[in-house]
Amino acid sequence: SPPDSARRLRGGARREAQMRVKGLLDGLADDTLGPHDLVRCEAYDGADALTGDPQPFALKCHPDAAFLCDLHAHLCEAEIIGLLGGRWDAARKVVHVQAPFPCAAVARDDDGATDVEMDPVSEFEVREVIRAQDLDVVGWYHSHPRFEATPSITDIENQGNYQQLFKDVARPDATPPFVGLIVGTYDPQNADARAAFQYFCVAPPPADLIEDLTLPHGRAALRSAHRDTGAGVVPMSLTAIVRTYRPGADDAARARKREAADPPPP
Repeated sequence: SPPDSARRLRGGARREAQMRVKGLLDGLADDTLGPHDLVRCEAYDGADALTGDPQPFALKCHPDAAFLCDLHAHLCEAEIIGLLGGRWDAARKVVHVQAPFPCAAVARDDDGATDVEMDPVSEFEVREVIRAQDLDVVGWYHSHPRFEATPSITDIENQGNYQQLFKDVARPDATPPFVGLIVGTYDPQNADARAAFQYFCVAPPPADLIEDLTLPHGRAALRSAHRDTGAGVVPMSLTAIVRTYRPGADDAARARKREAADPPPP
């Protein structure tokens, strides 16, 4: 077992995470959080884990998917948006992200640097393209061109709406296997010129934090944070396994590696 000092540090970090979530819930209840307010993603594991629960599903991403999301985000100083195509392996509890599919955004009067909304006609057409590629929609992505890759209140709302659509009626308490990805491109806080990637989902608050909480008002789409609905409002960071290309490997070596890897489910 860990020494007392390690347990105290871990307990302190977890209490800090719980206080952050309590602040989020209070802000939603008081309607003091705006659509652009950013909310730090909490962790499923590690010293600062919110509850200690494991990540609800594994996440495996093809390297081309990450590269193309990055490329799409760097093409514009405005926010971009799209869907992620792939497979859900229910037996192994693995989401496979195979490719991104850019979508058109709703026209705006401003420069679009802090907001983006997926055009519903484009979304329908892109869903048909994904289906034609024998893939499923397993997530969505968008960019934060000038600020950190942290979900905003609007991002949490959108992710929660998607998860409700993909909820498994046979497992209503399980986190739906639908992934959100934020690509942070030109944030001056980035460690280097590379974009920052944040994969996330949303989860209900821990029961002990909402035992006495009600949300009499606040943002309409997030009122369902009350425990009786089981809706997710807490952004949770997802650890993604992103395959990389090994420098110097020839095509034959890469082909052998592909053949040895477990394929996505049919």
